[in-house]
Amino acid sequence: MSLPADSHRRNPGLSPVVRIMTVPVFLVLLIGSLLFIAPGAVAPRWPWVIPPFNARFLGAIYVAEAVTVAFMLWNNRWSPGRLALVIALLFTVPAATGTLIHLNQMFWPGKRVAAWFILYFGYIALPAWALWHYRKLPPVQVLPLPHWPGRIAVALGAALLAYGLLMFAIPTQAASFWPWPVDALHGRIYSGIFLSAGAGLLVSGRGAAREEVQLTGLAVLTLGGAAVASLFLASQATGRSIALSAGTMAWLAVFIALVAVGGTLLAASRDGAALKGE
Repeated sequence: MSLPADSHRRNPGLSPVVRIMTVPVFLVLLIGSLLFIAPGAVAPRWPWVIPPFNARFLGAIYVAEAVTVAFMLWNNRWSPGRLALVIALLFTVPAATGTLIHLNQMFWPGKRVAAWFILYFGYIALPAWALWHYRKLPPVQVLPLPHWPGRIAVALGAALLAYGLLMFAIPTQAASFWPWPVDALHGRIYSGIFLSAGAGLLVSGRGAAREEVQLTGLAVLTLGGAAVASLFLASQATGRSIALSAGTMAWLAVFIALVAVGGTLLAASRDGAALKGE
C-alpha cells in the first residue's frame, strides 16, 4: 500500500486502514476499563485469577490506554499517531510476553485465553505494521518544551523506563513496596505501562510535536489519577485499609507526580509560544 496522498504535508493523515483496525482495539480497551469501574462483572471472566487490587489497577491502565487510543483516533494524523503506536507496542509486548511466561496461571485451554492471545498479538501486529508503513515519513516539526518542564519530563521518563525494565526482569522484588501483593504475572504485565509512559515523557521532554506532547500529558495524567483512584476504590470495596507505610507513600508519590507532570505538559501544549523554549 502506498503512503497517503497528502504525505508531503507537515502532518499527514493516517491511512484509513490504520483507523479501521484501531477501532476494535479501542473497543477492547473499553472492555478492559470495566475492571476499574465494575471489576465484579469482568474479573470472573478474565483469563486468569485477578485479585481485587490488581483488577482495579489493571483497569486503570486500560483507562489510560483507551484515552491514548481515543486521542489518536480523534486526531487521525501522523502526529500523535507515531508516538501512540510506539507507546502501544511498549505496553502490549511485555503484557503478551508476561502471560506467555506464566501460562501455568492461565485458565488453559479455554476460549478466554485464546481470545487474549489473539487480541494481544493482533494489538502488537497493528502498530508494528503501521510504524513500518510510515517509516519514511519524517517526524513532525518539533516544538521544544520550556527548560524546567522538559527536564522534569525527561528525568521522570528515564526513571519510569528503568523501573519498567526492572519490573519485567524481577517483578516481585521490584513491586515489593506496593500497597498490595503483586505476583510475577501481574508485575510483568504492569511493566509495560511504565515503559510506555516513560517513553512518552522522554520523547516529549526532549522535544516533540505539539500533538505528541498533548498525547503524553493526557495519558500520564489519566494513568496517575486512575491509579490512585484504583487503590482507594479497591480498599473501599474489600474493606481493607491502606497502611500509610513508606512504600505506600512512595507509590502514591509516583502516580501523583504523573498527574502533575501530565497537567504541566497539557498546559504547555495549549499555547505554541509556551513550547518555543527559552
